[in-house]
Amino acid sequence: MSATAADIETTRALEEVTVTAQKREQSLQDVPVAVTALTGDELDNMGIQALDQVARQSPNVTLEASRATNSTLTAYIRGIGQQDPLWGFEPGVGVYIDDVYFARPQAALLDVFDVERIEVLRGPQGTLYGKNTIGGAIKYVTRSIAGDASSKINLAVGSHNQRDIKASGSIPLVEDKLWVGAAFASLSRDGYGEYVGPQFEGEENGNKDVFAYRLSMEAQPTDALNLVLNYDNTSDDSNLRGGYRMTPGFVDGAAPLNNVHDTRSGMDPTNQQVNSEGLALTVSYDVNESIQFKSITASREGDQQTAIDFDSEQLGLVEAPFFVTSDEQFSQEFQLIFTGEKLSGVAGLYYFDGDAFGAFDLDVYKSLYNDGTNPLIGTRTIGDVNTVSKALFANGTYQFNDAWSMTLGGRYSKDEKTTNGFFSSYNVLAGAGDFNNQITATDFKDSVTFSDFSPRASVEYFASEDVMLFASFSKGFKSGGFDPRANITALPQSAEPFDSEVVETVELGVKSELADGRLRLNATLFNNDYTDMHVKTSVGIDIDGDGNSDSFAGQVINAGSASGLGGELEAIALLTDNLSANLTVGIINAEFDEVMLLNRATEQVENAADLMVVSYTPESTVNFGLTYDTSAFGGELMLNANASYRGEVHMYEIETLLDQEGYTLFDINAVWVSPAQNWTLGLHGKNLTDEEYRTSGYPFTGIDDGTTPAQPNLANSLIGYYGAPRTVTASLSYQF
Repeated sequence: MSATAADIETTRALEEVTVTAQKREQSLQDVPVAVTALTGDELDNMGIQALDQVARQSPNVTLEASRATNSTLTAYIRGIGQQDPLWGFEPGVGVYIDDVYFARPQAALLDVFDVERIEVLRGPQGTLYGKNTIGGAIKYVTRSIAGDASSKINLAVGSHNQRDIKASGSIPLVEDKLWVGAAFASLSRDGYGEYVGPQFEGEENGNKDVFAYRLSMEAQPTDALNLVLNYDNTSDDSNLRGGYRMTPGFVDGAAPLNNVHDTRSGMDPTNQQVNSEGLALTVSYDVNESIQFKSITASREGDQQTAIDFDSEQLGLVEAPFFVTSDEQFSQEFQLIFTGEKLSGVAGLYYFDGDAFGAFDLDVYKSLYNDGTNPLIGTRTIGDVNTVSKALFANGTYQFNDAWSMTLGGRYSKDEKTTNGFFSSYNVLAGAGDFNNQITATDFKDSVTFSDFSPRASVEYFASEDVMLFASFSKGFKSGGFDPRANITALPQSAEPFDSEVVETVELGVKSELADGRLRLNATLFNNDYTDMHVKTSVGIDIDGDGNSDSFAGQVINAGSASGLGGELEAIALLTDNLSANLTVGIINAEFDEVMLLNRATEQVENAADLMVVSYTPESTVNFGLTYDTSAFGGELMLNANASYRGEVHMYEIETLLDQEGYTLFDINAVWVSPAQNWTLGLHGKNLTDEEYRTSGYPFTGIDDGTTPAQPNLANSLIGYYGAPRTVTASLSYQF
């Protein structure tokens, strides 16, 4: 049964919100973790269509499509994440689908359909979720199919010829014993912009062509035994996402295009395909009333064929015309969940085996020298990384009395990484090989092992039945590894493995329900101590000897330390029986404390922290919304207005011309539910002021202040990728 926004607000004010942040069902208000939980009905009522839009509802969270991609996720929480989605690099925020870790950022920008809820866990989750949850975790929980037969279909049309169809249904094959279900989504729209000719004139840029489906089966042979089998598959045939060139043409000096969603390119924009699929079996067995055993067995795989135009011109100045990635993973987790009068918690074992492969060519200035059919300058990068992870963990809460409890936990993890790396280059003009006879700079295989112990401790004090105070310490780590782009000839040290990075966080928090349950007020203060940070440096390489950088070599180093001090507020209030308000505020002062790099001007290793900035971390995020619910046309009408502000965002660890100043997005939603609550009509307006805002980009403009890292100058390219413009969507759903 669909619920109106007011129903949801009332529910959140008067009833428990259940989450599984600690891998067992608990009330949101009893969990000593900073969590934002959005139900499937809330997501529908706010017109949230993809995971990136969830960030507006959670403080100090950034979720964006990575540069030059449609479905690769760049995720940051409290100043911690990973801005480079290359294979072999680990994300800093873990994404989970029904407790299964989604290891790679490719295809992780999930569309929202058939969802029970989404949980955003802020702060290190190393004890229960392991490596690469150093900033936090995002849990995407799909709808359970157990129960009576049900089905739902949703149709949506909107701006840019949006045409979406979503449908789901489930039926019991054996009453109270066996259920099967299916859900699918066909999501399409024209581009926010287009490719400007003469080449590929009129092709869509920023379009969407996605088909996804999920098949489920749930069995309960006995009252104690439950089995859930899920298979999901997503295929993305959207065009290449072309960037907006912010600088004049490198050769002809042509002015930037008028529309920031338009682009130019010498590469076929239809040359892209992204696929992802996964299979998971969850077995739960109630040993007795106090102990449950759970097994989660899962495999996932995905592949991506794409290309990147780094100059957004049709001359083919700097292009990666061949870019492929693929990944496979298998995981097994065993959990023992225990619930007692005094002690409750979970303990378990975890195993993960994953392979990530990638390859790309980089062609530089090819169209300036010939017809582009036989490039004269370029590089080739090929590599793969195998990761085997093993972990043992436990986390439990002991209730001393009605007022005091303590939570203690720890996780021991061991990672073994094996990499194969290859890098070659050529420069026909300088007599250094050609496309078919490249000069090998890197060809190596190596292994490295990392281990870590991630503890967590918190003390909870219930000042009353409705107010909990907590203080906690937690640790998380992001696994180290090898740089897939290592150029050993240019930078011999780039072949050395980089260590894991670690964050230790102290939190003080309060969770409360006030005013007779009509006000929910949760707040957290936190301090991050971030050490051994991975800093990616890019050093320009002069291939043709003309004094200008024609390519670049990268190196990942554990450059130093950073800190993040901040606070978060989440409030929701039922002001009247019809009017509710919600407010989230995130504030953070994230900065580098020490980054020891070579100053090329002085030839001395110096602290360059003052030159560095923390990427994808605005100092403030604010979201405010009002929801009014009333009877109308025989049913119920929900009206919602929402404003979301994000402060200045840096795209890289140094300031660039891409950095986005603060901006505000305004949304309005109207949802009507029929008297029988089976028909729902919705109208959703997003970014109503048509704000232009960058979410990522490439700054190859040769900025160099004499220190390392320096940015290479590749065709004076400053390429920006922008968020969605103003859109309006009308939806109609029917459930029975």
